Amino acid sequence: MDSIQGDKLRGHLENLVLAALRKGDAHGFEILKRLEVAGSGALQLKEGSLYPALYRLEAEGLVKAAWEEGERRGPRRRIYRLTAKGTKRLEQSRSEWDVFVRVIGGILAPGSNDLRTFASDSVSSNDGLSTNDRFSTKARGAHA
Repeated sequence: MDSIQGDKLRGHLENLVLAALRKGDAHGFEILKRLEVAGSGALQLKEGSLYPALYRLEAEGLVKAAWEEGERRGPRRRIYRLTAKGTKRLEQSRSEWDVFVRVIGGILAPGSNDLRTFASDSVSSNDGLSTNDRFSTKARGAHA
């Protein structure tokens, strides 16, 4: 399986983090591990992109962070938890994702209508011409 990283993740990282926190509070490294496991090793996330995303989510009130309490070896860790606002955003994002997958999947699926057919069937105006017909008429007029 090809890895998913960089540009392929752009715009999805925050939602992935919210989904990982739906399973419970976690520190940054634990969030990375959860996503790695959930993605069957195909997600290639780096701490350098995770922490800015966590800070953005915290600034928006979608997650809350607190320093881990109690004595432990090693450096202190910030524990992140999903807020009610974050849970609501995650549900909204899941609905948007379902629509995105259905639309894009319908276009990319083998055997789906090609885009020319889709465009000509879906858009028409008061003149009764489809977009494709209107384009062809203009093109013929320009060459006449």
